[in-house]
Amino acid sequence: MRALLAEGPIVVTNHAQPEAVIVPTREYARLVAIERANEARLEAEKVIATAKAKEAEVKAKAEAEQAQLELDKQRELALQEERQRREHDVALRQLSFERQRNEVMNSTVTTRQAMQDRIAQDRQRREEAHEAAAVRQRLAAEKAELCRKERERYGRTISC
Repeated sequence: MRALLAEGPIVVTNHAQPEAVIVPTREYARLVAIERANEARLEAEKVIATAKAKEAEVKAKAEAEQAQLELDKQRELALQEERQRREHDVALRQLSFERQRNEVMNSTVTTRQAMQDRIAQDRQRREEAHEAAAVRQRLAAEKAELCRKERERYGRTISC
């Protein structure tokens, strides 16, 4: 019987449906080897598919993390740009305020300088007028003295 099994035909039955096939042992061994190879190939494909699925999952997570990092970076850049814009606006307002203040100060200084110039001119005019009055008074006093001397000497005034 063992010799028959090793070299002879084998009856292969399908218990789900009533049928049977007689196959030589070598053919049966070859069919079993093919089936095992197919099962091994399917198992390998299943392992490969699982590995690919895991790799795809890891890749998707990495891409999601990268996208989140990019989004965070864009948000940070937007915040930085907003902060710079605000600082720029503040600097412009401050510059505008300083310009206005300087214009007011310059205007005040100019007005003050003009007032000081007028005061100086008025003072100079008063001094000149005072000097002129003093000169006129001195001339009048000298003339009066001259007239007095002429009266004393000549008894009458000649140049007065």
